[in-house]
Amino acid sequence: MTLDMAISVIHPRHRLALATMFMVIALAVSDLAAGGPERAGTAAAPELLIPVGARDMALGGATVASSAGIGALHWNPAGLARGRDEAQLLFSTMSYVADIRVNYVAVSGHFGQLGSLALSVKALDFGDIPITTASQPDGTGATYSPTFLTTGVTWARPLSDRITQGGTMHYVSALLRAGSLDDLRRSTSVYKIQTSSADLPSTFEIGLGYTHTPAPLGKATHFALFQHHNFAHDQWKLGSEYVYRDFFAARGGIDYADDGATNAHIFGTSFGFGLQLDLGGLEDVQLDYAYTTVDYFDPLSTFTFRVGF
Repeated sequence: MTLDMAISVIHPRHRLALATMFMVIALAVSDLAAGGPERAGTAAAPELLIPVGARDMALGGATVASSAGIGALHWNPAGLARGRDEAQLLFSTMSYVADIRVNYVAVSGHFGQLGSLALSVKALDFGDIPITTASQPDGTGATYSPTFLTTGVTWARPLSDRITQGGTMHYVSALLRAGSLDDLRRSTSVYKIQTSSADLPSTFEIGLGYTHTPAPLGKATHFALFQHHNFAHDQWKLGSEYVYRDFFAARGGIDYADDGATNAHIFGTSFGFGLQLDLGGLEDVQLDYAYTTVDYFDPLSTFTFRVGF
C-alpha cells in the first residue's frame, strides 16, 4: 500500500518568483541525487510509476502544474479539486513496452465541503507467456497470463482559490496465479506468491505552467517540470499545447534524463491531439491520443476517453 501527496499552487502574479524557486530547488535536489541511478531496477511495484492519460503523455508528462479533474489522478492528486464537472468518468488504454497493455479506468465526484473523491484501477496485461521448464526450455505448449492490478483512492480539497491539496492511497496486487495442490481433492484456486520485501519508488516533482493567447481564437500553454527519483536518473520534462476554440488541441513534449553512457532512460519525444465534443446530452466529452517514442521498443500509443457530468 502506498500514499501519494501533492499540493498545487496557482498564482499568476508571481511567475518570476516561481521560476526562481523552481531552479533553486531543482539544483538543490540534483546535489542530493546520489544513490538514485545506482539503485535503478531494484524498487518494488514499479507499475505505480507507469503513466496514464493521453493528454499528459503527449505533453511529455510535464503537466503537474496544470493537470485538473479526473485526468490529474496520476500526475498531481491535488488537481482533482480543480475539476469543473460534478462527476467524471475516464478510460484509457496504452500499448506499453514489451507488448504490455495498460488499461486504466477512474471515476470521480465533488462532495461539497468534504472535497473531491475518486477511485481508479490500473491493470497491466502481459498477454500469453509460454511456460518453460528445465526439461522443456523451448516450452511445454501451455501458457499463463499474469495481471498486475493497482487500485487507488484519491481525495482532494481546495485550501483557497489558489491552493489545493490532495493525496492518493494505492493498493497493489500482483503475482496471483491459478493452481491446485497435489493430492488434494479441490477445485483450482487462485494463490498468491509471497515475495520478499523491498522499498517502493518515490519521486519529488516541481513544475511550472504559463498560458498566453497568440491568436484570437486559441491559447497556448507551455510546461516545464523537474522530477527527482530515488531509484532512477532525474528527469527534465517540457511540453507545449495549443487549443483552438476549446475544440481542438495539438500537443508536443520531451522527456530527458542525463543518464550518461548507461542508456537507461528509454523515453523521448511525444506528440498528440485532443477533441472536445458535445455528444447528445453530454456536453463535456474529451477524446485524446498520444504517441511516444521509445528506444529498443515499439512506440507507445495511448487513447483516452473522458466524460463530465
